[in-house]
Amino acid sequence: MVSIRRSESAADTSFRPDSPSDSSFSSSGTTTNNSTSKMLTQRHSGRKPDLPDTLPSSSSSSILQQRRWTKNLIRKSMRKSTPYDYFKKCKIYWILALIVFLAVFVRLIPDTPATNHASATLQKAQPQQKILFLAGPHKTGSSTIQYDSKVISKFTENWTFIDPWSTKNDEFKVVKLGHEKHFAALSYVLRGQLNHPYFVNPPADREGIIEAYRQDILNNWNNGKSITVGTEETDFAVADYEDENGVSGDQFLDGLLSILPQNTKNVTEVIVAYRSPRAKHFLSLWKEVGVTRWNHTLQEFIFHSESYLHFHTIDIMPLVEKFLERGFKVVLVDIGGVKVKKLKMFQLLACHLMQEACDASTNVPLFLKSVLKSAELHSALYNDVNVRTEGVMNLNEEQIQKIEETMLRYDCGYKDAVFRNNLLNVIFDDTFSENMNNCDFTGTERLGRKELWKSIQRIADPVRAQKENMRKVVVLAGPHFSQTNFMNTISFHFAAILSNKWSYVAPKEMADIFSLTEPAYGSSLLFAMSGETDHPLFKKNIAQSTIYDIFHQEIGNQFENGSNIIFGSDEFDRITSKLYDGDVIFHKTTTLLSSLDYHVESSLQYETTVVIGYYTPRIHHLLLLWNELSNSSVDLTFQKFLKDASTVFHLHTVDPLALANKFLEKGVHVTVVDIAGQMSAQLEPFQVLACDIMQEACNDKQIPLFLDAHLKIHKEIDEMIRENEANIPSIDTLLMKSGITKTEMDRIENNLQDYDCNFQHLLRHDNLTVLYGTTFSANMKRCSSLDKSLIPSTRDLMWRLISTSSDFAAALNSISLSSIQH
Repeated sequence: MVSIRRSESAADTSFRPDSPSDSSFSSSGTTTNNSTSKMLTQRHSGRKPDLPDTLPSSSSSSILQQRRWTKNLIRKSMRKSTPYDYFKKCKIYWILALIVFLAVFVRLIPDTPATNHASATLQKAQPQQKILFLAGPHKTGSSTIQYDSKVISKFTENWTFIDPWSTKNDEFKVVKLGHEKHFAALSYVLRGQLNHPYFVNPPADREGIIEAYRQDILNNWNNGKSITVGTEETDFAVADYEDENGVSGDQFLDGLLSILPQNTKNVTEVIVAYRSPRAKHFLSLWKEVGVTRWNHTLQEFIFHSESYLHFHTIDIMPLVEKFLERGFKVVLVDIGGVKVKKLKMFQLLACHLMQEACDASTNVPLFLKSVLKSAELHSALYNDVNVRTEGVMNLNEEQIQKIEETMLRYDCGYKDAVFRNNLLNVIFDDTFSENMNNCDFTGTERLGRKELWKSIQRIADPVRAQKENMRKVVVLAGPHFSQTNFMNTISFHFAAILSNKWSYVAPKEMADIFSLTEPAYGSSLLFAMSGETDHPLFKKNIAQSTIYDIFHQEIGNQFENGSNIIFGSDEFDRITSKLYDGDVIFHKTTTLLSSLDYHVESSLQYETTVVIGYYTPRIHHLLLLWNELSNSSVDLTFQKFLKDASTVFHLHTVDPLALANKFLEKGVHVTVVDIAGQMSAQLEPFQVLACDIMQEACNDKQIPLFLDAHLKIHKEIDEMIRENEANIPSIDTLLMKSGITKTEMDRIENNLQDYDCNFQHLLRHDNLTVLYGTTFSANMKRCSSLDKSLIPSTRDLMWRLISTSSDFAAALNSISLSSIQH
C-alpha cells in the first residue's frame, strides 16, 4: 500500500521549570534575615519550606533561633502526611509525566488526509547522501523547481545541481538555454537530436556531452555531495511512438539512467508531480503548445494532427509506473496540497525533498535566510517561471468537466500498479488518494492513451471526431509522369516522421526479392499482379501469389495496429490497359484492400482515397510518354511515335480520367490533383501530399507543421525536390525536339481534350474531389459546347484521330475497316 509521508518536526521543546532558591546562610553559619523571612513566607502560604542540607550551628546562632527551628521540625515530623502533601512534594514530576504522556499520545494518532501534509517546521539537515531525480512531467512547475534547485545548490554545502558547464564561459557553452535547463541537452542527445536549435554549435558531440554529465555526477558524488538532477523532458520515456531517429521511450530512459553512479538506486528518489484537476493540466498543455506556438483555440488544438505527439507530456501515471517497474523509489508530490500549504517550490524542494533545516514560522531554509534579503534573489525564488498566457477556450464548462472525468477514469487504470506500490510515497496528499479511491466506483480497467485522446475529441466535437478518427488508406495510383513516383518517395519519409499515425506499405521481405528501394515496392506488387514475376527488377524467380500474400498480410497488420496507410505506384494505371488484363489487376487490387478489417465495399467507399494526377496541357503529358519510350528506342521520333501502331498500348499511362472512372465505379473516393493548377498556386507535390491528401496541419504557406520539428528531414525534402525537378525533362526542350508545329500541337491537344469529355459526368460524382482544378474545370466546361456525336468514345478512336491527322468521320471509318480486317 502506498505510504503517505508526513514531515515531523526535528526540534524538541523541553520544559525547564525554575528551581526554587535554597535558604541562604552567612559564612559564619548564621541565617540571614532574608532567609528566615523566606521560610516564614513559605510556611504561611502553605508551601513546603526549603530545608537546609545541615542544621544550623549552635555556636553560630542564637538559642532562640535554634529552638524555633527544632520546634518546627518536630511539629512537621509529627503531623500525618496527606495525598495532597505527596502531590505538592512531587508536583514537578507530575507535570513532566503529563508532557511525556501527551507527546506519546500525539505520536500514536494515525495519519489522516488532514495530517498527511508535510509541515514546514524546523528540520535538521539530512546527513545521508542521496540523489533527487526531478522527472517532471511538463506543466507541473518543473521549470521553477529546476531553477530553484540551481539557486539553492549555491548556498548549501550538502547539495549540488548537475550542470557540467556551469563554470564555463559563454564561449564554451553547449546549449543556449539557461543553466537550470542544461540537463535537457542530455535528453536531446539521447534522442539523436544533435542538430537541435538549442545547441550552440550543431551537430553536437554526442559522446562528449553524455560523458560530461556522467563524470560531473560521479565527481560530485565521490566528494560526498547529494545531487539534484533532471528535466521534464524525462516524460518522453512514456511516449507511445518512436521519434524521428527511431529512439523509443524505453531506450531513452535507459540512456538517461545510465549516467547515475553505480549502486545508487536505493538512495535515489524520483520526484514526480501530480497535478489536479486533471483537465487543468490538459488546458496548460494547450496554452503551452496550442496558444503560444500555433495561436489555436482549444478546439483547434484538440483536432490538430500534431497535438497528440505532446499528450504524453502530461500523462503522469505511466511515468510513475515506469520508474516503479525499474525498482526506483518515487515521491509523488501532490501540487494541490503544496498550494494549500501556500509553499513555494524552493520551500518544497529544500525543506521536504532535500530535508534541509528550515524555519518553522517562515518555511524558509535556514541557509537562505540571510541571502533572501537580496531583492533580486527574493524575487527569483518567490516568482514562478514560465507562466503562459490565456487563449480562446471555446469549450463550455460541461465539456471541460467531461474531459476531467475522462482523464480521471484513464488514471484509474494505473491504481493497482501505482497506488498500491510500496515504493511510492505521496506527500502533500490533497486529491490524489481521493481520486484513486473513487476508482472503485468508476472501474480500474486500463485504457489506451490514444483512446483517451479520441474521447476528448468526441467531447469537443462529436461529428468532427467521427470524421477525424476514421482511418485513412491512401493509394497513389498514377498515372505515369504525373508526380506519383515523387509523392511515393516523399510519403515514405512522411510516414517515418508520423509513425504514430501513418504507415507506408513496404514489407521488409521485399528487400530480398526486389531490386529497388522501399518507395518502389508498390511496383513489384503491380508486376506480380500482371504476371510479370520475370521482370528484371526481381532478384529471383518467385510466385506472384507469394508477393501478393506478403502485401496482403502487411496491409492487414498495419491497419489492425491502428495506422493510416499510404502506398502506391504509377503502375496502377495498368488497370485501364489493353496491354495487360486491366480487369484482373483491378479485381486483385480491390481484393487486396479488403484485408482491412471491414467489408470491402464499405471500406473502399469510406476509408480509401485513390489519388490521381491530371496533367495539362494534355499534349505535354503525351510528350513525356514519347520521351520515355524514346529512351529505349533512339530513332523513335515524335512522328514515328504518332504513326506507330503499338503506341496505343501505352496510352493508359496518360489517361488519368479513365483510371479515375474505374475506381469511382467501384465506389472508391478519388482525389484528382490538377497539376497545372497546383503549379499556378506555386505549390510543390510534398505540400499537396501533406496538407491536402494526408490532411496534416499546415501553416498559411502550406508548409506542414510537423516539418518544423524535423529540420533534418525538411532539408532532405528540399534536396529531393531539387533532384526531382532535375530529372523532369523540360517541356520546351521536348517541343523543340519533337519538331511539331503550333497548328499540329493545337490539333492534338483538342483531340486529347475531346476524348476526356467522355468523363465529364465525373464532375457530378459524390466521391470525386478535385484539387487546384482550374485547368481541369475549364476543360470539362469546354465539353458542353461540343457535338457529342463527334467526341471520340474510345482510346483507339482518339488515337486514330491524332495519328492520321484525319477528320472524325475518316478516323471512325478507318477503325471500322481495321476491325473487319482483323
